[in-house]
Amino acid sequence: MGYLNRLRAHLYVFHIDTKAVTQITSGDYEDYSPAWSPDGSKIAPVWHPDGEGLAYITTTRTDVPVSYLQTKLAIIRVGEDEPVLLTTESLDR
Repeated sequence: MGYLNRLRAHLYVFHIDTKAVTQITSGDYEDYSPAWSPDGSKIAPVWHPDGEGLAYITTTRTDVPVSYLQTKLAIIRVGEDEPVLLTTESLDR
């Protein structure tokens, strides 16, 4: 869905008590594979069991074409700006 007609998949929350549906994401991108934090208060990529950190895949280079980019595994603490890369630049695929 959305490849040619720009329709995007987004995330919704269904409230059991009120039977109301709330859209929680928007924008010109696809949202998929949500993961609730261990305490159920937040939603994001893969959570650390303590609920304070996230793991995600990123890229670090901008000097090569997108088709040649290698993804890296990173973690970041909620509320912080600097991730910690777990995959080194010297690791080639």
